[in-house]
Amino acid sequence: TRRSQGYAEVKRFARLLSSAISQAVRKSRPVRSLPWEVSSRMLQLRPRRPSSIAKAQLELSLARAELKSAQDHGSLRQLTTRVEAAREMLHRARKGIRVPPCEIQTIRLGEFRLLAVPLELAAVTGRRLLRKYDMVVCYANGYAGYLVPDGGDYEGMMSSIDPAELGRFERLVR
Repeated sequence: TRRSQGYAEVKRFARLLSSAISQAVRKSRPVRSLPWEVSSRMLQLRPRRPSSIAKAQLELSLARAELKSAQDHGSLRQLTTRVEAAREMLHRARKGIRVPPCEIQTIRLGEFRLLAVPLELAAVTGRRLLRKYDMVVCYANGYAGYLVPDGGDYEGMMSSIDPAELGRFERLVR
C-alpha cells in the first residue's frame, strides 16, 4: 500500500520489488525449453473530438465559479479536477488533439500470455483482458493516454482518445 507521495516512497517500493525478485530468483529452477511467440501490431486510435473554443471557455468559467463556492475538502478536490479538465479542454480546442500510434505487443511463453500496451486502461477493461492474458502491462512502448469509457471521472475528462475506440481496442487484443 502506498504510504505517501515522493521519492522516499518510490525508493521503498523499489526495495520491496527487488527483495521479491531476489527471493524468486533464489527459489527458481531451470526451465525446459518452452514454445514462445512475440507479436507486435500498430494501432492508431482516433482522438476525442475537441469542444469549440467558446464551449471550452464557458466550461472553464463555470468550473472556476463553482470552485470558489466549495465548502469541504471533498468538493474542493472534485471541483479542482473539473477546472483542470476544463483547462485541458480549452487547450485541445485551441491546439487540436493528436494521439500517437500505439504499439500493441503480445508475448507467449509456454502457457503464459502477456499483453503490453502504451495506454492507461480503465480497471474494468484490465479485468476483462485478464480473462485471456495472464498479465497486462500498461505504459509499455510509450504512452498514448487514458483509454476509458466516457464518463465524468478524472480519466474520462482528461482522455484525448475517443471513448468509442475502447470497443475496437478490446476486439483487436482478444
